[in-house]
Amino acid sequence: MKRPILITAFLFLLLACQEKEKQGLTQIKQVLNQTKSTQQEESKGQIVANKLANTIPLNEDQLRDAFPKRINDLAVDDRITVIGQQIIGNFGNHKITLSVMDASGINSQAAAHFLDSYSYNKDEFSEGFKIIRKERNGIKTTSDYYINTGQSEIRFLFRDRYYITLANNNTLIQMTPDQLWDSFDVNVLANFR
Repeated sequence: MKRPILITAFLFLLLACQEKEKQGLTQIKQVLNQTKSTQQEESKGQIVANKLANTIPLNEDQLRDAFPKRINDLAVDDRITVIGQQIIGNFGNHKITLSVMDASGINSQAAAHFLDSYSYNKDEFSEGFKIIRKERNGIKTTSDYYINTGQSEIRFLFRDRYYITLANNNTLIQMTPDQLWDSFDVNVLANFR
């Protein structure tokens, strides 16, 4: 009599263990699927970077042709420098510096970094220095502001392709980031398509 009870108890335990094992495997599969779908979701920055990685960058002549000749009442200084996929020029006798980097091809991760860091990082303040993330005229910008010297630098992504840096690097012309932005007309970048 004991033997059939032991066999029945053993079978019952075996079935219970198998059921628990199935539940455990099901839960593991669910966690793996959730992890897999989370990993497959790309950030906006990575989506833009993937598109730009397959885009042919502008050549030196195209960069020079697209670069603005004036920013409001400030004419471009004589020397414009092209380094790879980046063009840099000063305006109004070095009052304002404009840099345009074509973030296509091998520079595509610069676009991803800007977009993703804008979304995840917060404004930072310390004595004499601020990092400010602000949307200006519908454009996401990140600014560095050196309070003591009045120097500002604004970075933004134009048309999800061109990484722009605008700066006032003459300490005689002190500007907050808002003043620097107001002195700039984004329409001067219209030739960068």
